[in-house]
Amino acid sequence: SPHTREVTGSSPVLPTTQGSPARKCGVFCWPMRQARLNARSHKKTKRITFDGFVSDLLGVAAERVHFHRMKHLYVLPMLIVLCTLFNPIFAQPDSVYLLETLDQPYVPLAEGDTLGLENWDYNEGWDDPQFLVPIGFDFDFDGTVISSLVQVEDGAVFVASELGYDYGYSAALLALFGQIDIADLALTGIDSLNASSIQWHTSGDPGQQVFTMDFANVGLFAEVFSEATESFSSMNLQFRLFESTGVIEIHYGPSSLSDFGLGVLQENPYSGWHALFPTLDAYYYGGSFILTNINTELMYNDVYQGTPPFEGFPAEGRLFRYTPVTSGCDIETACNYDPMVNYSVPEDCTFPETPGTDCNG
Repeated sequence: SPHTREVTGSSPVLPTTQGSPARKCGVFCWPMRQARLNARSHKKTKRITFDGFVSDLLGVAAERVHFHRMKHLYVLPMLIVLCTLFNPIFAQPDSVYLLETLDQPYVPLAEGDTLGLENWDYNEGWDDPQFLVPIGFDFDFDGTVISSLVQVEDGAVFVASELGYDYGYSAALLALFGQIDIADLALTGIDSLNASSIQWHTSGDPGQQVFTMDFANVGLFAEVFSEATESFSSMNLQFRLFESTGVIEIHYGPSSLSDFGLGVLQENPYSGWHALFPTLDAYYYGGSFILTNINTELMYNDVYQGTPPFEGFPAEGRLFRYTPVTSGCDIETACNYDPMVNYSVPEDCTFPETPGTDCNG
């Protein structure tokens, strides 16, 4: 993509142990995954049948509250669009964001609100916690105003809007880990692993505020719920929104990846991506979105067959910064020079028609 700026390179976090990878099909067979979990674990609080899942997708499950209907109603377009994006015939327009990849020290969030046990889906911890996060200001994501995030899938897929739980199809969809299903390591019952946490905080003065969401020591669903896993992966990541500039950042902290976990993630072609959509309309009718492979560190117009396989998580400190594109003329001698341009389009520059005259002739 022309909207990518490569700054420095770094090595991915590679697997550290050997083992047989688990099979996992991701969100495409989500109802079947839930059915298997319900059969395996008496502690699972969510009971999802295939009929109920389809009913919820259509928004006709009268026995469920509005949030659950909307949650599953939103999953159906996601399934459709990801299948569509996987087909190279349906390439989408370029992003209106400029990607910079940087190396900056990773500082864990020291204060803020922490996901509480009232939002856990287990007594011991969380897998797919349902919770709302106010960001503290109105953030403009390519025309969609966001003031809160609602977690809807995999522990780190959020619907973002001004409407909280009453979101609709005009809301944004943010898959921060791609389709990596995260879970609380506390669910393993192994004290030495320490519990995972999700925390958020808004800092700064009005107009210059920064929202940060911090995922600390989170594990992989496939490992946490496996009876055969001997080693466990761990990830740290921060998601930031900048009020004054519209910048979005995803910052990687220290991570470790077992060979078991690597096998799981390599089987899902959507593991190694940032997928951020300003609206559901962008799925169907075209528009801007952010679709970045975390290993190639490039933005793409689609997820296609033959994409580079998942190789590991970025090294500690690797930062992906998405800045709204201001395209135009950045040639100072041009009549329409714009000092705010961060994506140069020289062919858009205009100059005096007659040599020796100014821009007014």
